[in-house]
Amino acid sequence: LFTLSATPQVVSIICDRIKEADCAGGFILDGFPRTVAQAKMLDAMLAEAGTKVKFVLALEVPDAVLTERICGRWVHKASGRSYHVRFAKPKSLKQGMAPSVKKCSTTK
Repeated sequence: LFTLSATPQVVSIICDRIKEADCAGGFILDGFPRTVAQAKMLDAMLAEAGTKVKFVLALEVPDAVLTERICGRWVHKASGRSYHVRFAKPKSLKQGMAPSVKKCSTTK
């Protein structure tokens, strides 16, 4: 999660990245901006680059689905590989076995 203080750096990274050839036809920002302040900075940066946001897609997902997706994530610390308890189990986890994981907090 980006803090507001990190926003100028993030927008700068985006600005540099969208200049690459593979972004010539467009690009997708997943999870950014998250705040009105971030959106305003992004809009200003895009205006300087001679472009603007053309489409916005908002996915509405039930909280229970989000909780399952987030709380089911695993990361193998040594390699950085990510797994999911239901959708992308590691090959080493045999059928019917349960991983030893900490319970995910669903408090807000």
